[in-house]
Amino acid sequence: MNDKTPLRPPIAEAQVQRVRDFLREAFRGYAHHDAFDFEGTAHVFVMELERMHCHTLIVPKETFEDIDFGSMLNEHLIETLRLAGPMRVTLTRQGPRY
Repeated sequence: MNDKTPLRPPIAEAQVQRVRDFLREAFRGYAHHDAFDFEGTAHVFVMELERMHCHTLIVPKETFEDIDFGSMLNEHLIETLRLAGPMRVTLTRQGPRY
């Protein structure tokens, strides 16, 4: 690999897309951005509403690897993101944390 070769996240695109779809459904009307944080080995999802209201979800690579990953995308996660306000929420194998 040379310096011009783009780095590829070590997470299956289908799993990342599953989170994107879940968040877009839960936070309609928000602008959605996401990227892989290579230093933190996690995917970061940001939902913004008019720059005044922002939610950030961090999903570590290990969480994507959990066999029950899909079951973690639920109403509890949405409620945690809303309650956290501008604080970052990390989705761990034990559930969302902030």
